[in-house]
Amino acid sequence: MLVQAHPLSFALRITLVFAGVCASAVDAQTVQLPSVRTFSYSGSVLVPDRGTASLGSVGRTASSRNRSGLRAGAGRSTSLGNAVVTATITDHQQIDRQLLGPGFETAPRVPDRTEEGKSLVRHGRVMYRSGNYAAANASYQMAIQALSGPLKTLAKAEYDRFRFATAAK
Repeated sequence: MLVQAHPLSFALRITLVFAGVCASAVDAQTVQLPSVRTFSYSGSVLVPDRGTASLGSVGRTASSRNRSGLRAGAGRSTSLGNAVVTATITDHQQIDRQLLGPGFETAPRVPDRTEEGKSLVRHGRVMYRSGNYAAANASYQMAIQALSGPLKTLAKAEYDRFRFATAAK
């Protein structure tokens, strides 16, 4: 006896078998996500023109082991971060002289002593708060020399309060 199979049922069986094979091949996927870590630096350094200074570095190492039944896995990760600073001083007046020729002269820049004195007082306050009394003392003394009039009087009064407060410590 001859049995005829319907062509559609044969195609359906092949499709199901093919889908089953593909599904088993795509079971496991690994997606590696980036790992980002940061560190910060707070401080000051003196760097000459076109010079570079290292602010510090940090290294990290991590290792792990995993055992599940007969399977065993191990991993290790190492990273190193380094912070550097590079300084370049640009003299715009020198660039102007080179571009515009020898006849070009700029008026000499006179530093504003009042702004310099105010900046020194602010720096003295910061140094006092951070516990660097020697730097605070020097900043206040330079500020008093740079200032005049009522600002000089205020800087002297603040300096006297600073000296009284540090004498008690």
